[in-house]
Amino acid sequence: MKRRSLLSGLATGLAMVAQVIPPPRARSALAAAPPSTSADVTNFSVPFGPTGSMGATREDQARLVQLLRARVAAPLSDVIIYAHGWLTDANDLMVIYDTVTLGYGRELRDLRRAGALSLSLPTSTLVIMTHWPSRHTENARGPITGLLDLLPDLSSFAKMEARSNLVGSTGMARLIGNMCEHLLADPDLASTQIHLIGHSFGCRVVASALQTFARTAPRTFGAIQNRNLINLVLLQAAFPSDALEPNSPAQAHPYAQLANYRDLRVLVTMSEWDLALRRYYPAQEAVQPADAMYARTIGTRAEIPALGGVGPTDATWKAFNGDLPRTAISVGPGFRYRDAIMRPDQRLVVADLTALHAAHYQQDMARPDDQLPPVGRPTREAAGVTGYHSDIFNNEVYQLDIGFAYGTAGARAGGSTT
Repeated sequence: MKRRSLLSGLATGLAMVAQVIPPPRARSALAAAPPSTSADVTNFSVPFGPTGSMGATREDQARLVQLLRARVAAPLSDVIIYAHGWLTDANDLMVIYDTVTLGYGRELRDLRRAGALSLSLPTSTLVIMTHWPSRHTENARGPITGLLDLLPDLSSFAKMEARSNLVGSTGMARLIGNMCEHLLADPDLASTQIHLIGHSFGCRVVASALQTFARTAPRTFGAIQNRNLINLVLLQAAFPSDALEPNSPAQAHPYAQLANYRDLRVLVTMSEWDLALRRYYPAQEAVQPADAMYARTIGTRAEIPALGGVGPTDATWKAFNGDLPRTAISVGPGFRYRDAIMRPDQRLVVADLTALHAAHYQQDMARPDDQLPPVGRPTREAAGVTGYHSDIFNNEVYQLDIGFAYGTAGARAGGSTT
């Protein structure tokens, strides 16, 4: 690794680490939280190895495929797959899962009770939480006493960037392919909706998987078109803002194939308060030799901003939305689902979390010293340095996703309208 790459990797890591890793006391409290009381939710976990394999052995892989087949069965209105970002170990994922399960589930229950208009809410859901090794070690961390304790992780930016693409193009692509095959095999699952949600480097995992699935399983890819709606949610994506653009003679873009999914809709979040992506990511990306998916680039890739920092390029917007005027949803405190319901002819939605994160910064500055920040938010001392890269576990973001995924403008035929 070049010296500049190492230093910029350290800067990026320092900007992310205080947000991605929940405080230890918060972990111990949340680990005991009860699961969602939603009546029809099935939970499933899939671990990926460093090489992208599902599980540690071939036997593990075979068992996971068998278990998945048993769970992709009618009645099933929705399948949700979540991929986490860099510096997230298994303990952190437990905290994230408990936080999202409680918060997202509460929003859905409240909307059902209120008889929310213009929503086609899920009736039965399979939630698949995936875990890929995004840290130097999966062993228990213990107390962090200084920078030296963090060096192995913070210098792993390039390695984990490549690993997230690898996991996506191998294990996650296989997981999605198997799931789609099971859906296609059952006529009663023709209206089952697929939700792929990634955060940070996890956005690379899910985007790489869809890119690979289209290329390596063309028959299944063709059959799933116009049958099962796919929602792709990219939360503060740690990949270049032009990565979803169509290919050109001068440059091949990593995820250009996604615009060719006829029944794919994409939600992208961005924020000026994501200092990890806006301040540190572009320089780090510029020195990666590395993205093999950019191999056809003519000239050098100067400091390209991150998708989660500035949003998609105009060429990306046009590839998905044609001549629709470019718009962005502003998400602030108290945001509700109605403003996230998209037009029937819109395939790409951009949501700006800047106002929400600015309000959270003001709250964090006034928080007492002995009070822990909510999961995903930085400590008061770190807020001005790290920003709000992981501030996605809150009611406003849940409402955003609910409006995007279940708004009736894009609802599937088989959901329940409330």
